[in-house]
Amino acid sequence: MIGLVPNMRVYERTSGVGADNKYVQLLVEIANYCIEKLGASVLLSPNEIKVPGKTGQDDRFLCGIIQLLINKNEYCFTIREYYPSEIIKSIVSHVDLLIASRFHSLVFALSSEIPVMALGWSHKYVELLRPFGLSDYVCSHDQLDQTAVLNMLNKAWVERENNKNRIGDVLPAIQKDVDTMFDLVAEVIKSS
Repeated sequence: MIGLVPNMRVYERTSGVGADNKYVQLLVEIANYCIEKLGASVLLSPNEIKVPGKTGQDDRFLCGIIQLLINKNEYCFTIREYYPSEIIKSIVSHVDLLIASRFHSLVFALSSEIPVMALGWSHKYVELLRPFGLSDYVCSHDQLDQTAVLNMLNKAWVERENNKNRIGDVLPAIQKDVDTMFDLVAEVIKSS
């Protein structure tokens, strides 16, 4: 199972609308490649979901377009409803590889030792993956070359076990640093 997490911010930064958007077209190609070439099912997971009463499109809009356009719809599953972050993290922790354009989805995956690939719009994606030695698995929204992204995907798929081990080797030190930071914050709060 390969998780695919789209991002309305990337969609808004790329040319085209709806199915004609360059980013959407790339995500459809990625989903088709995962299903047809890698033999994997695809889980489309929206990260941004508008609360009831709020207007506008959210990541579910992108998931819906992608699911409609892929060749073998029966191998694609979509989360459509709002779930709390701990449920989404739990779901993400069961995929074999996560391809995400949402920062927090990548954090969820990395904290669960799930290999990742990022299609981002900011330097923060490279910064997140660098400590794990995975910054080669980031593609910027302004460099969405289909061939390059599919080559990166193929490499991420082949190297997923090695990347999982890399994440597992680095994660305890990062978790310790985060715990230390929160301890310091708690001390500051207590003292004021």
